[in-house]
Amino acid sequence: MLRRSLISLATGLAAGGLAYLVSDSFYIALLVCPLIFSAFFFLVIPPIEARFIRSEARGMAYRFVSGFLISLSVSKSLEESYESAAMFLEGRAKEAALSCKGMEILERLRYLRGTFRAPFYDMFCSMAAIWQERGGDVLDLMDPLLREATSAEEAGRALDHARIRQGTQFLVLWGMSLLVLLAVRLGLSSFYETLSGSLPFLLVTLLYFLVLAFAFVLFARIVGDEPERGERNASKKRKPRKAKAN
Repeated sequence: MLRRSLISLATGLAAGGLAYLVSDSFYIALLVCPLIFSAFFFLVIPPIEARFIRSEARGMAYRFVSGFLISLSVSKSLEESYESAAMFLEGRAKEAALSCKGMEILERLRYLRGTFRAPFYDMFCSMAAIWQERGGDVLDLMDPLLREATSAEEAGRALDHARIRQGTQFLVLWGMSLLVLLAVRLGLSSFYETLSGSLPFLLVTLLYFLVLAFAFVLFARIVGDEPERGERNASKKRKPRKAKAN
């Protein structure tokens, strides 16, 4: 939340300063600054943050499953494999893994579903339960799972790279438009006093920043993801069940 506030505030102040530089109107700057701040804080940054969280969770799920299966093929122990794979978890995934230590191994694996949120992870939990009951060659049993997980991870990475390219192009185009706006301001300095007092010029300046805010909101909705409100609160309220004593 603090990072989102700082980014939104810096963007709003920069936009307000640019609006004042172009229009020489304190009122235009006073309208643009809170407009851009609100757009970024409520509509632009949350879906982009959600996308980063999903991408990070997907990659972490892939690394966890891969490490778990490699360790399981050697140790033949679900407990040891879980501990080995959990050592490389970070952030919310690490917190979730620590919070379910008192649960049975399969319950622990299922508990991490809400953190990883990867389509192949449900299959992994089911196949881990099958292996616990029947045993057998781990790599042979889990080969379809590994193929699906690898395919999903590669596809996800390709989409992430495409989004980064789109984001870079989008920022470059709007950066060029801002440079053009500044060039017009500096190039028409001899007519600036007349323009700054013109109502149509002020309205066009305000319209430019309205379009800018709308463009960023629309782009965030396209490349971002829908934030799951209350997800963090729900995970905090949810208490892991302890393993039953035999």
